[in-house]
Amino acid sequence: MPINLNLCKDSKNKKPINDSQDKGYDNCLINMYKFLCGVPLEETPLFKAVRLGDYKLMHLLLESGVDVTIRDKSGDTILHKLASKHLSFVDEWSFEDCIWQKELISKCAKEGSLDKKSGGGGTALTIALDHHNDFLVECLLNEGAQITIVDALSIVGRITAPLMLEIFVENCAEQGIINEWFYGENLLKKAISYKDFELATLLIKHGANVEDESGESIMFNSFDYSDGSL
Repeated sequence: MPINLNLCKDSKNKKPINDSQDKGYDNCLINMYKFLCGVPLEETPLFKAVRLGDYKLMHLLLESGVDVTIRDKSGDTILHKLASKHLSFVDEWSFEDCIWQKELISKCAKEGSLDKKSGGGGTALTIALDHHNDFLVECLLNEGAQITIVDALSIVGRITAPLMLEIFVENCAEQGIINEWFYGENLLKKAISYKDFELATLLIKHGANVEDESGESIMFNSFDYSDGSL
């Protein structure tokens, strides 16, 4: 009989159970699950694989059809957990590790769970940005993750690869936030203030307005008089 890679099943309803449930378990299945997986009941093999950084196991589980939408007791999916890995942890990833993560993100995109909010209310993209996990940010953008103006503003200055800049701007254009303002700042204004002229050029190419909310030139107002440059 194949092993349930997501969790034990409710012995009454015969359905996969959520990590937060604590009733209706079949004791035999629980013991078998613990023995085979070596994890506490509330943690699935996929959650453990990400927690321990065992991305080869993660790849095998994904190939076996593991459910990536299951949430832990905090209301987080496996993608939220992966997004919370800090940059110092990301630096240790090998080329193979990166492939498995792209595979997970692709699976989430196909299943429509890429933009689901965590128990704390943030999407995987927001969490990755907060934890400076720029690799995952690029992967999420490449799969078309939903992006807010707050997320977009925090990305300015952090992406340098021309192809990723193009993908970033295209996503912003498709989601209608290129000319959106947030507390006196928008994408073009911030790009110029960061002297990211490649990004500024792409934004204008995709329809960014060169005037601010009061009708004045963003270019002129972003001029740095201290060194005579934009």
